[in-house]
Amino acid sequence: MEEKDRKEYEVAFIAKSEEGAHTLRKILEGHDGEVTEGASLKPAALAYKIQGERNVLFGYCRVRIAREKVAEISKELLTVADLLRFAITLPSHTKPRVKLVISEEKKARPAPAVPGTPLSNEALEKKLEEILQ
Repeated sequence: MEEKDRKEYEVAFIAKSEEGAHTLRKILEGHDGEVTEGASLKPAALAYKIQGERNVLFGYCRVRIAREKVAEISKELLTVADLLRFAITLPSHTKPRVKLVISEEKKARPAPAVPGTPLSNEALEKKLEEILQ
């Protein structure tokens, strides 16, 4: 498989034990994935139980893999008993950035003037009646 056909993905997961993390890595490499970065597993306490587990291990890794393989990997990871949850996403640095463009017309427009004295309720009602007529 050519290098240009592969994208970098981030895989975050929650596992019951280290065996789940090792199985995940084997599955990724079995689908011609190249693990480029992996963080150490960190113990985590969940707010609620997932499959009867409250104390789990959290980990993530970055992997270069063909886009077509992501669905196959996801299906295979669902069958791993020691893997409670996982997410395969594009890392934030590869997501396209949206640039906010403000037109010159909007920049040049002055802010609406704020009256110096507040209006009373009667004055506001009178102004509303004028506007509605």
